[in-house]
Formats: sequence, structure tokens, C-alpha cells
Amino acid sequence: MNLALEALFAALLAADTWLTYRIIDTGRGVEIGPVARYYIGNKFVAIALTVACWIVLVGWLRLVGLSWFLVPVNLYMARLVYKNWKVLHG
Repeated sequence: MNLALEALFAALLAADTWLTYRIIDTGRGVEIGPVARYYIGNKFVAIALTVACWIVLVGWLRLVGLSWFLVPVNLYMARLVYKNWKVLHG
């Protein structure tokens, strides 16, 4: 079960990142904060930080035995992916 939650979280993160770049490329959205603009502007850094943060979060949740916390996190990420999908295709 934990592995499935972790894989779903990774897939939702990848989908959110991909959709965010697609939205920005189409001109339907922009990042307004200076840190976010730099983060999104450098794809390598964005992907590397996303992967690193995923590893740290999942590792910490495994260490403390709170892998169930990925359930609300996945629900939140699914909501973000849905919102991005609506912006891109709406």
C-alpha cells in the first residue's frame, strides 16, 4: 500500500510539473513570484529539486511511520493536477 501511495505521489508530481510547463508555454499562465519564475525558468533545477524533495518527504514519512499521510497529500495533488488540466483545456 505504501509503495502504491508513493508511486501515485510521484506520478501526480510529474503530471503537475508537466502541466505547469504546458500552461506557461501556451501563454495561459505565468509564475508571479521571483523565486517561482527562476524555479520554473530553469527546467533542470525544477526537476532536480522536485525529485529531491520527493525523496526527502517519502524517506522522512517512512522513517517516522507516517506513510498514511500521503493519502491527503495525493488528494491535494490530484486537485492541483485537475485545476491545471482545466486551465490548459478549458
